Amino acid sequence: MTDLLTRIAALFLEPADATPRRHRVALAPPAPCVGVVAAPRHALAVGAAIALSLAHPLRARRALVCAWPPGGWAEPALHGPAGVAARQLRRNLAARGVDATAAGKLVRVVLPEATEHAAAGAERALGAGSSPSVLLLAGPRPEALDEVLLRQDAIVVAAEPDGDSSLVDLAVATLAEQHPAVSSCALPLGPVARALATAGIAAPIGAGRALAPMLEAVT
Repeated sequence: MTDLLTRIAALFLEPADATPRRHRVALAPPAPCVGVVAAPRHALAVGAAIALSLAHPLRARRALVCAWPPGGWAEPALHGPAGVAARQLRRNLAARGVDATAAGKLVRVVLPEATEHAAAGAERALGAGSSPSVLLLAGPRPEALDEVLLRQDAIVVAAEPDGDSSLVDLAVATLAEQHPAVSSCALPLGPVARALATAGIAAPIGAGRALAPMLEAVT
C-alpha cells in the first residue's frame, strides 16, 4: 500500500521531464553589405539610393555608405538633419576611430586616399554590422579595396544613363568570375531624386525594380 501511494504521489510532485529546459535566443542575421562600382558623376546618388533600398525591406532606420576615393563627388548637394538612429551610428563609428557625417537615414564615411588606410577604414566601418551598408568605389580599384569589395554580400555595377553599356557588361562579367552575386543597374536619377537620395531621405521611385537582383540576393 505504501509503495502504491508513493507512486501516485510522484505523478503530482515530480515533473514528467526533469531535464532543464534551454531557452533558445533567436539571433538576428547580420545586416547586408553591398559593394557598388560607379562613375563619380552619379556615384554618391547611386550608393545612397542602394543603401536606402537595402534599409527599406528590413525596416532599418539607418544605412551606411563608405565612399572612395575622397573628393567633391562624395559631398551631397543637400544637407538635412540626421535621424536619431543615424546619429547613434555616427557615434558608434566615432568610437571605432571612423569619422562620419549623418543626414536623414544615411551615414556617410569618406575613406582616405591611401588604399591601405582606406581598406582598414572600410573594414572598421562595415564591421559594425548593425546597419545595411554600401562600399562605394568611384575610381580605379586598387587591389586592397578590390579584396574588400569581393567580401561583400553582393556587388552592383552602376550604368551611366548615357554611357557605354559594353563597359558595364565587361565589369559585371569580370567580377562575376570572382563573386556569385554580381548585377548591373540603371537608376532613374533626376535632380530631385539625386538630392533626396544623397540627403538620406528616400531612394528614387522605381529603385526597387532596378535593384531587384541585388535585393533578392541579400534580403
